[in-house]
Amino acid sequence: MTRSEFLQQLEWGKEGEKEICNLLAEQGESFMALYQFEDDIAPKIMGAEGDIISPDIIRFSNGRAYFAEVKRKTQWVKGWSVSGEIETGLNNKHFLEYVKTSKITGLDVEIYFIQEEMAPLGIWKYTIKPNYNGEDCNDELQSRRIGDNFDRRTGKNVKMTYFRIGSLQKIK
Repeated sequence: MTRSEFLQQLEWGKEGEKEICNLLAEQGESFMALYQFEDDIAPKIMGAEGDIISPDIIRFSNGRAYFAEVKRKTQWVKGWSVSGEIETGLNNKHFLEYVKTSKITGLDVEIYFIQEEMAPLGIWKYTIKPNYNGEDCNDELQSRRIGDNFDRRTGKNVKMTYFRIGSLQKIK
């Protein structure tokens, strides 16, 4: 990916983060956007466990804090489940970082998926709890699976975590 393509993709992603921040504000919630981008480096949480990728936003509600990660999507994926449900997903490496973030901080990590072009349109959410143990993975009756996705930009297969639409909470 060229630097120009990266910056375009980064700007496109930030628009999605702004949409979620606006939604949180409309719901009367407080939040802090973590726009710490420096060149090609994503925001990080640093500590004794080493650096981990930080989600995009910290939201505050009823005396609690939550992390929120935002993923803008243009299409759904045809799933592998018996039900034939459509899916959406994210890079598996990042998903595992968010699991680690939740375990280390003791805070939920909410992943917001904004589906913009292929119906059904809207915003869905998946929540990783600090006690997450992966029990929802790779079982046709469960919520998520790991699979490969060919990245046209890099020409390589990338491990992805996919979520069935029925396992996501519809937000808007």
